[in-house]
Amino acid sequence: ELADEEVLHETELNFESCTSSTTLRANSFVLSLCSPVLYRMLCGSFIERNDRKMTLKDVDGKTFGKAIDMWCGKLNNVEMALDEVRELASVVDRFQMPEVASVLDDTVTRHLSVDLCSE
Repeated sequence: ELADEEVLHETELNFESCTSSTTLRANSFVLSLCSPVLYRMLCGSFIERNDRKMTLKDVDGKTFGKAIDMWCGKLNNVEMALDEVRELASVVDRFQMPEVASVLDDTVTRHLSVDLCSE
């Protein structure tokens, strides 16, 4: 798949969260398509436009990568715990990724039960 082609990964994303610091390389076109926030960072009048490096504070790189994989369709109908959905929802909301939010909504709906709602 195009998302896995190393030669296309020209943008470096550095993630700094309270628990870890990681780096991910990704295609700027894919990033721009999946998130209007990233599009403005990469194509607007921000320094990231020329550097092709972004530092994203308070974002877990593994969670961000999973959100991108979900947007690309690499992860469909994945069973995940509600805590993981919550983490993903935070990233998806911050970067305005409605397609992934819709998948997360479906995941939460599958978890709903009378017992869960009465807690």
